[in-house]
Amino acid sequence: MIYSKEKKYYFNQGDENFVIVNKKNLLKEFSDKKNFIENYLKENEIDFNSEEDLKILFGYLAKN
Repeated sequence: MIYSKEKKYYFNQGDENFVIVNKKNLLKEFSDKKNFIENYLKENEIDFNSEEDLKILFGYLAKN
């Protein structure tokens, strides 16, 4: 048997609904910023399993 430790990051869509952070879910949740997100992801390599990358991405989304 092989075991591995993984971190997964989620964001909240409402009171109880958490979804995993990935491109598809970001575009769905922030549909009003679709072009902005797509351009950001083209210009910046994002590791959706990296806490630091996600902090930067969500900080960038909060500013715009």
